[in-house]
Amino acid sequence: KHFQTAREPSLEIEVNGDLDKPEELNASLHLTANGLRHGDYVCEELEARATCAGRLVDLTSLRIRDHLGELHAGAMYEIGGEAVDFHLHSTMNLPHLASAILEDETLHEVVFYEPPEIFADGRLLLGRSLPARAFVPVECSGTVRTGRFASRGEVVDALGVNFGISPDGYYFRDGLLRHKTGTMGVQARWKKGEGFRYRAQLQMDPAVFPVPL
Repeated sequence: KHFQTAREPSLEIEVNGDLDKPEELNASLHLTANGLRHGDYVCEELEARATCAGRLVDLTSLRIRDHLGELHAGAMYEIGGEAVDFHLHSTMNLPHLASAILEDETLHEVVFYEPPEIFADGRLLLGRSLPARAFVPVECSGTVRTGRFASRGEVVDALGVNFGISPDGYYFRDGLLRHKTGTMGVQARWKKGEGFRYRAQLQMDPAVFPVPL
């Protein structure tokens, strides 16, 4: 509802089967949209295809394109199940897309000069599979790699890190940040009941960071 578009999106739905046997129905969905805008962020193109066969819902493809790159994703869910399996690969400006969806301007503090590349595979946990007081309802691991970007006036040359997130916490491994003054390597973990731990090797100007390390 936050987005504006010069042309209405298109949604095509096709259903085949016996209406007296809904468990045997087959359905397909095709959604397309162009020029979705929120503030200064523009989603140039969006296309999604999904099918439903019996109890299985399959988001076969989701493609989103902006000025930096594209996102490709898919997901699968069995109706009544306790998890949605998903995967994604993105080179688009995900922070600004998230800022537009969540209407959170703090994410605009990061400006990318090169496409950030993100790989992620995981599960969205539902029902009884989600522990009480979970940190997040997700089990996921992946990689982030990006070239030059700026935040609060500082330009970073490159950043790469492997990550994992779960209902119990998160971790960052093999993190390496490159700046004109040097580099910083980092490993970090936060787990409920254990707190936050990190190990960093700083070989750059520490004044770059907004808080002391």
